[in-house]
Amino acid sequence: MILTSFINKLFFSLSLKTPFLINRVRQGQSTIVFFIITENGSKYYLRIPKNKEESVIPEVLIHKKLYKLGIKIPSIITYQDACVFLNGHSFILLDAIHGSPCTFFYAR
Repeated sequence: MILTSFINKLFFSLSLKTPFLINRVRQGQSTIVFFIITENGSKYYLRIPKNKEESVIPEVLIHKKLYKLGIKIPSIITYQDACVFLNGHSFILLDAIHGSPCTFFYAR
């Protein structure tokens, strides 16, 4: 319930459409991942480190470097370290891109 309230407030503050569906994704290893679909069909991923001592800044820096190299990766919508609304956990909100995760192809 607290997470749903946080997500709704976050999307409102970013002038994004209201989340229609929020599902936990089971593939996340180092982070808790939620797949979010808004009322207009836009798709996002919210990643929250499992430990509140962990930062999303390294992931943000890697995303920015990969983007500069022209690699197709999800766009960063927003991020925050030590968010008070998440009991001190960091988060990163990403645009969803189509396709299967790279780990799907190498996990066999």
